[in-house]
Amino acid sequence: MNSPSGGKDSSLVQCILKELAEELSPYGFDMSPFLSGWYDANISSKVRLGSDLAPYEDCLCICLISSPQMFEKTFIPTVFDWCKESGIESLDNVLKCLKTRFCGSRFLPGSDDPFDWTVFVRLQKALSNSVQNLKLNLTPDESTKLNNAEWIPDYAIR
Repeated sequence: MNSPSGGKDSSLVQCILKELAEELSPYGFDMSPFLSGWYDANISSKVRLGSDLAPYEDCLCICLISSPQMFEKTFIPTVFDWCKESGIESLDNVLKCLKTRFCGSRFLPGSDDPFDWTVFVRLQKALSNSVQNLKLNLTPDESTKLNNAEWIPDYAIR
């Protein structure tokens, strides 16, 4: 996003943050926004985002932290829903099904990590809902800025 700290883009950033907070806060996630250039300038080269993850220095990034309530509001209900929806009783089989459902995503969790999968699924849904809701009220130019929005998990930058 160009110049997120000033003018019209600043209000767009505020709209994005508000929408994401509304999607994620009820599920136990806290957010802290930052710019990719600032992050890369202040972090070890081993964990920089780099141009492949953040092509511009002024890309809006959001650090998500799960609060203790995330386990009860996201992890447990999601695992139960997976089993109920698929009729599969084995968590291993549920995770295999999820992997095929999200095969087009760039950063999939490990196939045997139910915790990362519940977070991944919740964040994918929140991002999709947020972008869809935001585009209803944005100009075509503003909407275009959301086209490449994606979640980049910590395991993608290690």
